[in-house]
Amino acid sequence: MVRDECGECEGVLSTLKKRILANGSIQYMHQCDACGESMSQAIQKVEAVKINRDIPNWDKGRQTEYRQKRQESRAEEKEKRVKIYTKEYYAYLKSEAWRLKRKAVIEREDNLCQGCANHHIEDVHHVTYDNVGEEFLFQLMGLCKNCHSRVHYGENFESWINGIVDRQVIIEDMGANQS
Repeated sequence: MVRDECGECEGVLSTLKKRILANGSIQYMHQCDACGESMSQAIQKVEAVKINRDIPNWDKGRQTEYRQKRQESRAEEKEKRVKIYTKEYYAYLKSEAWRLKRKAVIEREDNLCQGCANHHIEDVHHVTYDNVGEEFLFQLMGLCKNCHSRVHYGENFESWINGIVDRQVIIEDMGANQS
């Protein structure tokens, strides 16, 4: 039985196709004309030929193309969300509310890095980003630059440098001063 609507893209048009599987066996099924996904269970050859004697081959390219476009679209949407979040986040880091929380953390920790206990606090790190803007003080910790970078990028120096460069570009683009 052919579904009324494709479960992948909500398309409604399909074409009966011949699909050759990896093991060489042949299946006859309806392929969504929009995204290339299957819209039916396998149909016996006898029944398939009754529907259409000249059954075209399964269009694997349609599936691949649709999936690639969908992946690109999702990546673009994610990039937009990240840009919006990043802009809001850096604006928050310039706010009076953040300045007061940052000051409270530095005082609570006696201005001593909680990572190495050898340097003064230079950054206040979000242990979680779940409540940014409304975070509890226990979700924040004071770190020196080196420890803060290690928390975000581990021991991988190249990732650390790239992260600092990317972060600096974002900050400069927004005209923010990182505290």
